[in-house]
Amino acid sequence: MTEKVLPYNRAIVPQETGYWCGPASAQVVLDSRGIVVPEPVLAREIGTTWNGTDFVGLIERVLDVRVPDAQYTSVDMPNDPPTHAQRDRLWQHITASIDAGWGVIANIVAPVDNYPRGVKGSTSPAYGGGKVFHYFAVMGYDDVARAVWVADSGFRPFGYWLAFDQLCTLIPPKGYAYAAAPAADAALWGEIATQFMGAR
Repeated sequence: MTEKVLPYNRAIVPQETGYWCGPASAQVVLDSRGIVVPEPVLAREIGTTWNGTDFVGLIERVLDVRVPDAQYTSVDMPNDPPTHAQRDRLWQHITASIDAGWGVIANIVAPVDNYPRGVKGSTSPAYGGGKVFHYFAVMGYDDVARAVWVADSGFRPFGYWLAFDQLCTLIPPKGYAYAAAPAADAALWGEIATQFMGAR
């Protein structure tokens, strides 16, 4: 396998306010499974304010209620840089979550000298304004290039490939939420994805 990217409606990715990146990321993850929830509803359920979403566990709790079968789990990455074991665990969690048909919510901190950079020929997102505290949805991976596909609600072009190595430098000291559900049946998930994309 090389690339695996979950289907989602690209039109809904941009966040509706300057501080709803957490709810917007949750919206993309749910939309990928055909579950349509307005961003303001998710913002209210998560408890997001004009200060943003305090920590990724607040998003996990809402996903646990809405999609309990996904078994969303929050993981802290306090070490900066992360340990080798933490990096390996992050990759395993991302790939397993995507294989199960569920996106991953990442809480990141991006200083000016470490803004996300597009790889695999994708355009780098237009980050700016100093250090960025942000959430985005990881919706795919490339296990040969060791890269992840990001649905980024805050910055154009709102979707790009990001090197896994850089992702590992962006998450600390925050965390992420992934689905611990078993991997989806490949044939069934392929059929669902095809039908979902055809309906868009």
